[in-house]
Amino acid sequence: MKFWCFHFEGWFAPDSTEYPNQGVFSECLVQSDEFIDAEFLFLAALAERKINLIEVSEQFSMDTDPNEMDPGNPDNVYWFEWCDETEAAGQPTFETFHLYPAEDVNNTVSGKGN
Repeated sequence: MKFWCFHFEGWFAPDSTEYPNQGVFSECLVQSDEFIDAEFLFLAALAERKINLIEVSEQFSMDTDPNEMDPGNPDNVYWFEWCDETEAAGQPTFETFHLYPAEDVNNTVSGKGN
């Protein structure tokens, strides 16, 4: 089974019930064979959580087929578990949200930096 991981930066919309106006770094895992479908599902998952995308810093695919990724390798346990969780959820899943203050979001979006 193929999955896509997106490492991203964004910010929660003012009307978000989770973390209004907060900046966020996180990862999202999407189950899809094709990148175009995975990207669409990723963007839809962001919209559902009311996260505005600033940038995708990295994206990559992985295949949980034992011929592609060794389930016996301890380095792969994390990925197999997250892929299983995503498959069971039937939708994209997010890793821990790493938040930063709203003031820093404005600097990032405007290009001012810190």
